[in-house]
Amino acid sequence: MPTAAEDCVTVHSPINGVVTKLKPHAAIVTSTRGVSILVHLGIDTVSLHGKGFALLLEEGDVVATGDPLIHWDLTPVRDATLSPCVPIVIVSPPGLTATSHALRSQVSILDPIFSIEDPA
Repeated sequence: MPTAAEDCVTVHSPINGVVTKLKPHAAIVTSTRGVSILVHLGIDTVSLHGKGFALLLEEGDVVATGDPLIHWDLTPVRDATLSPCVPIVIVSPPGLTATSHALRSQVSILDPIFSIEDPA
């Protein structure tokens, strides 16, 4: 979640993979192992119809961990009194296990927030 002092942030890819879905307020990146990560910018931000979001790439682009995905101006979110919380949803295929490492609300680029393990 962005800090209260931040007016603009750049959202980065959490994994190496392909951008399989890209909307102004959300991105899904899918790894070669079939793990999909949804990064959703704010709560109910779809209601902003793209205002405050600038896409930095396109669906189908290959990305590395830390590559910029979306530039986010938080002013429209705050003006609409929406939450800037950034939910991250991990969808792993059968046989893989996701474990969260993000124990605080603020993380920096390349901080590990989860790991995916193959127990076999």
